[in-house]
Amino acid sequence: MALVEIAPEMLIDDRLLSFSMVQSGGPGGQNVNKVATAVLLRFRFSECEILQEAAIERLRQKYGSRINSNDELMIVSREFRTQDQNRAAVLKRLGEILQDVLTEPTVRIPTKAPKTPKGGGGPSTRRDEPKRIRYYDPDEWE
Repeated sequence: MALVEIAPEMLIDDRLLSFSMVQSGGPGGQNVNKVATAVLLRFRFSECEILQEAAIERLRQKYGSRINSNDELMIVSREFRTQDQNRAAVLKRLGEILQDVLTEPTVRIPTKAPKTPKGGGGPSTRRDEPKRIRYYDPDEWE
């Protein structure tokens, strides 16, 4: 059993990972047609000991489009010209996804909206009193 370091202090059993090398599409000349440099990673997350049920559920919600019918998370990298660089990029992306899923979302505490002048008692009503004093009462001038 060999462990692969995905992120700092995050190790995963290499039996849960399977790499496939495929040809990259797009521009690149003859090199694209000859060499399979793109890397496809399949990660069996349901068997991973690091992920709890809540984290697996968050993974399914956020990255459901990347999960295939065999319950594997699929990540592709074809941005570099070498397999080694693409393999490192795929592992880095997997680490980012796992760290995103492992951090629990913060629960928003609902707060009251500030009171408006219509509701009364808000910050703007403090300015209303001096303005009311400035206006004269026509009955007082007679």
